[in-house]
Amino acid sequence: MMNSRKWMSGICSAVLASIILYCLHMTLPEIRSGAESKKMKEHISEVINKSSTEDDSLFPKEAWKTLYEENSDFRGYLMFQSGLIEEPIVQTYDNEDYLEKGFDGSYNTAGTVFIESSASSESQNITLFGHYVYYDSSLRFSPLEQMTDQKGYEDNQIVYLFLKNEMRTYLVSSVFFITEEEAEYYDYSCPDMTREDFMEWVSFINMKNIIDPIGGKVEVNDKLLTLQTCKKWDQFQRELVICREISRTDW
Repeated sequence: MMNSRKWMSGICSAVLASIILYCLHMTLPEIRSGAESKKMKEHISEVINKSSTEDDSLFPKEAWKTLYEENSDFRGYLMFQSGLIEEPIVQTYDNEDYLEKGFDGSYNTAGTVFIESSASSESQNITLFGHYVYYDSSLRFSPLEQMTDQKGYEDNQIVYLFLKNEMRTYLVSSVFFITEEEAEYYDYSCPDMTREDFMEWVSFINMKNIIDPIGGKVEVNDKLLTLQTCKKWDQFQRELVICREISRTDW
């Protein structure tokens, strides 16, 4: 009986050790990615602060040049007026390039916010993709979850996009969740839809909207910035935040 108990105890210990090793194997990359993401965020903040002068706008021109020198895929900088999100934006010919790659090119499960590969700066609909990061709700597009609440929307409705020689200002006008089935019908990341398709998409946007837009609904002549992330704990839906361009200035 004693040997049997020892044998069972040994098996339980081995199983427990295996479980611990498996959990470490699964979580260590995320822990490492979280730490590297914070380092990169601090680095970018340092670049911005060092580049700032009294004559600068919200995002210094010199900082844009520095970030481009560090990564030639850099295309712009996204900034909510409230500070909810501030992220460098990249673009390549393959939308999967930065799904698990940090801005510095290293492996990172949080990825980097990227522009739809086929979009240009003049597209009517520019879509930005960013992960919902479960292990750190401050990273990438995780904070967009706050936009599903009316007060959260009202506190974070102004968005800036800094391109190479231009600053664009957007007003968030719609927030909603889209299912996989709906996404199969509406190619919402398409940068240049036909007039008919865009009219249908705008109608869908306004129908699905879960917030009361202060600046009015999306209209068919608007130029849009679409922010996409996952819905928390739901792999079959995506959160979309639709922003209408309200101004652009040389920068």
